[in-house]
Amino acid sequence: MLSHHELAALLIVDSTRDYRELNPLDLNSLIDRQLVTLEQLGDGQWRPRLTSYGRYVRDRIGNAPEKNA
Repeated sequence: MLSHHELAALLIVDSTRDYRELNPLDLNSLIDRQLVTLEQLGDGQWRPRLTSYGRYVRDRIGNAPEKNA
């Protein structure tokens, strides 16, 4: 199960180009769980990207029923 910090990091990876706000420990956890991969850019920089499994988890989070519904 992902922590709330890891869930937030998963959503941040998908929604921003400013990855400096990501906690490296959360990012490493997402990589270990194969939810995120690092993509090398042409200038030698690296950018986190959701894997297909990461997109699946993100979509499931968005479709989760309300707890009090």
